[in-house]
Amino acid sequence: MQKAKQLPADVVSQAIATLSEGICKMTFDDDVRYRGLETGDAIPWNHLHAIRQEFQNAKARINKEIDQVLLRISTKINRASSIQRLPAEVFMMILHEFKPVRRPPSKSYDTNLFDLLLVCRSWNDLIMDSPQLWCYLDSRMPHRIAQLALDRSKPHKLNIAWDKDAAKGDSWDNAVALKKLFVNNLDRIRGMEIETTEVEASEHRRLLEGPTPQLERLRVTVVHDRRIMLIMDDTLESFKVSDGPPLKYLDLDGVQTTLHSPRFSGLLTLILTGCAVPNSPKRLFHALSVLKRLEVLWLYGISNWEVRNTRPSSYSPVTLPRLKRLSIWDIRAEWTALILANLYTPFCSDVQVNDIYTEEYHQPELAEPFDATLWRPGNSQAAVLLGAAGPVPLCAELWFWVCSDEILIRSHENTPAQEPSNMVKSRDTTPSPGRMELMFNRTDSEGLFTKIVTVVSQLASFSSISLVMSAGFDDDLPVSMPDLLLLSEHLVFIDLTGAGQCRPCLQQLAQRHRTNGSTEEDWVCRKLSALSLEYEDHDKEDSVMDSSALLTLVRRRWLGGGDVETALQPQTFHLYCPKQKFPRIWSLETEIRRMVPSFELAG
Repeated sequence: MQKAKQLPADVVSQAIATLSEGICKMTFDDDVRYRGLETGDAIPWNHLHAIRQEFQNAKARINKEIDQVLLRISTKINRASSIQRLPAEVFMMILHEFKPVRRPPSKSYDTNLFDLLLVCRSWNDLIMDSPQLWCYLDSRMPHRIAQLALDRSKPHKLNIAWDKDAAKGDSWDNAVALKKLFVNNLDRIRGMEIETTEVEASEHRRLLEGPTPQLERLRVTVVHDRRIMLIMDDTLESFKVSDGPPLKYLDLDGVQTTLHSPRFSGLLTLILTGCAVPNSPKRLFHALSVLKRLEVLWLYGISNWEVRNTRPSSYSPVTLPRLKRLSIWDIRAEWTALILANLYTPFCSDVQVNDIYTEEYHQPELAEPFDATLWRPGNSQAAVLLGAAGPVPLCAELWFWVCSDEILIRSHENTPAQEPSNMVKSRDTTPSPGRMELMFNRTDSEGLFTKIVTVVSQLASFSSISLVMSAGFDDDLPVSMPDLLLLSEHLVFIDLTGAGQCRPCLQQLAQRHRTNGSTEEDWVCRKLSALSLEYEDHDKEDSVMDSSALLTLVRRRWLGGGDVETALQPQTFHLYCPKQKFPRIWSLETEIRRMVPSFELAG
């Protein structure tokens, strides 16, 4: 790029001289030579006002001309930038993908359509001539802006959103006008999101039950106030959609609809929260049985079921052949067990289950028969939930975290030594193949854990399994150490807490066994690469079961002798025990480290 030369001062002087002499010649037909500031002294006094006016007019015109030239130069500079060199089609794809123009002008939004209109002329022209960018109507838009967007968006379909606070304060008149605008254009609406209260039931009923031949996505959230419901006759507890083509997406929270409607037969995504879930398991299963195209199913916070029949044979299993994502959250443990035992999702690759335990309503006897039905050897749905179904299993690594009242099973995505953080409930409905998180809450998790381990032991799909066990919050209900032989071929990491779990582990790891289909013996958990044992402060040392068992394990497994081949040296071996309460173990520290260099003792 060539460097611009600095404009010589005499060029500007010559231009001013030409302008000054021309104005004087035109005004009083006299040749007045330009002499800088002294030029005014040569002008007759009776022409001073006229000359001043002409100079002011000339100055305004010059400023305007220079501004236009500068604008033209700026436009050419902007068009030379990287963003301006993008083809218009690509630029439109970027705007549509990130949707910076969906929302109306507001202090709470950093970027909106009107900000982009002011960037430059080319952006202004492109946005104004692109109807697909004007297809979102929001309840917080001024009515005139909504009308502008409505006109600009033709002939495209519309997406509307209504906020429950839209009619508060001074916004009441605007909200009334907007609602009328929405109702009058129901035939163009493709997506509808409504968040409301039962106070506005009648107005929103017109939106929800009116003719919507283009509707594909519907999301409705109703915030209930029991105090208001007691004094109101017309509350939005349920609605019925009009006839029309099948919807693809339905998300209901706090309001019910008739799921047997032909309008929902083609659903791809179904999200039901709270009282939106049918009020009995049979009604739920009946509704799901016709949704053969369903790919995403979320069930949250069921609170209105009365389950009286605890026989699994009383329910007809439902097959969802295309389901890819299953999410069950904040549902009582016995109801979660009932749902999982009666669903078959052969191609589901993304599972999230997080049930809840409440002492007030918990009925463990209801969960047990359904747990037994689901977690039994050979059950295909159990393999699906563990990510081990299909010719190509999606989950090759499992991580177990077990305590007295909780079981967490997940795909191996966290550092095994870490305790699980709270599972995150995301609103993103995009399936994530291979993701598996199962959190079960039981008053006695030992029975369920034994059933699950038995199922896992018969699935050859896992390359590694990590096991973390803790006493949880109730020291009176410790979880018994499972038979490690069940997981022997897959266990690579063991992390145990409490003498009740550490002692059986020391005994089992010192043993050898015959592998399936072989006459030769090998070590229990032969792939074990990390071991962590932690005695609790209230545990007391037993010389036979603690120090002697530890020394026997280390000598047999990693020192060897005779014709017995030693086991694989662990990459990490951590042992925690209070020094004052476990003096015999501490006296063995040097000897054990000589045989197992990775051994670390802390207390």
